[in-house]
Amino acid sequence: MRPTELSFEIMLRPEWLNGSQTYHGGEMLKLMDELCGSLATVYDPRTYVTGFIHGVSLSGSPTVRNIIRGHATICYTTARTVAMEVTLYYRKRSELQAEEKICAHGYYVFVATDGTGPIQPYTQADADKADRLKKDIAAYLQAAPTD
Repeated sequence: MRPTELSFEIMLRPEWLNGSQTYHGGEMLKLMDELCGSLATVYDPRTYVTGFIHGVSLSGSPTVRNIIRGHATICYTTARTVAMEVTLYYRKRSELQAEEKICAHGYYVFVATDGTGPIQPYTQADADKADRLKKDIAAYLQAAPTD
């Protein structure tokens, strides 16, 4: 069975802080992107690029030496894409996982670029969530200005 979820934990490093000495939003997005890219690759090994980021919200104020935990789950696949929900949590080193808070959440769609055939189909555990995400992305793409 192919993995459909992936997690990691890492200690926040001083160079990831912004001028306010809290976790820089760009670093959060980078970790979310790397986690989703890794999940797509372990689910169906091939070459991917980030195709779409949707509904990302950044909250909380992690600081140096907080533990950052990331968790990504596949929502659905198409012949060329893997859509995932990803959340970053944070907590003090002395706190338990049950005490952590959310610092970022969103959806990433990765697109296969190697043309080796369709991505392994995934049957969603939460079909309603997958349908809402597909509709949100379609509405966004339809409303996006074209040059």
